[in-house]
Amino acid sequence: MTSHDASFGLWLTVSLADVLGDHGLLERIRMEVYRQKLVVLRTGAGADRAALVQLAAYLGQVVPFFDPKFQDADFPGIYLTHDRPDDSARTAKGDRMWHADYQYLADPASITLLAPYSVPEQRQGATFIDMSAALASLPDSLRPRPDTVAVHGMGRFLARTGGAVAGTPPSEVRFPARMRHPVTGSEFLYVSEAFTLHLEGAESPNLRDLLEATGQLDESLTHPNVREVPYEAGDIFVWDNRALVHRSLMATGDRGVASYRITIRDEAPLPG
Repeated sequence: MTSHDASFGLWLTVSLADVLGDHGLLERIRMEVYRQKLVVLRTGAGADRAALVQLAAYLGQVVPFFDPKFQDADFPGIYLTHDRPDDSARTAKGDRMWHADYQYLADPASITLLAPYSVPEQRQGATFIDMSAALASLPDSLRPRPDTVAVHGMGRFLARTGGAVAGTPPSEVRFPARMRHPVTGSEFLYVSEAFTLHLEGAESPNLRDLLEATGQLDESLTHPNVREVPYEAGDIFVWDNRALVHRSLMATGDRGVASYRITIRDEAPLPG
């Protein structure tokens, strides 16, 4: 196994079999997801779905996507994504709005695992914003007060993507707009382009101004907060879904990235 700390995240070159056979390494990966916010396992091999589910189960409780038609037929905890215009009924377009997975639920995902298994030669990958760093960079005029509440739901996302899918959660949920991470204690901003509907509270900043300042409205993806991470087939991305927001890069050709995604809840819920 080789490793290097890139400018963003922790990168390990290691086989998935070696990871699953080494409890110490599994525990290191689990903790580094919180410390580094992103861990990339560069396995160089095709994704074994059973092994991915085994890795996810070590990190917490696997949470299947609410619409069964996007679930893998053999492994319902795996969400099938295919980032290209002509997606079939069993696959979903890669999300191109900044978001945290399941941010619209009362108990959102803690960790996301993504394993691209088909990657074209064109520029492909994921982009992330560290919401702790984004909060620290805000001017005082845009920094939410401790009592500012962010209201989340699927309304904006569904308006952009053209309507609901089966089982769409209908309700809105409320969380502090800024909060302390339940594992690391670091403070982060909990708002996203896709799922945050509005802010509540005295002297709350304008939501659009806040999203713009954090880099979530920059379609060029050149904002200083945006970190681009390229895909390779065989990579396994594991990230802290609370402290990061993410979106996919646009496909530049007819063939896009096909990936397996697993969302996970750990034992450290967000403060409500």
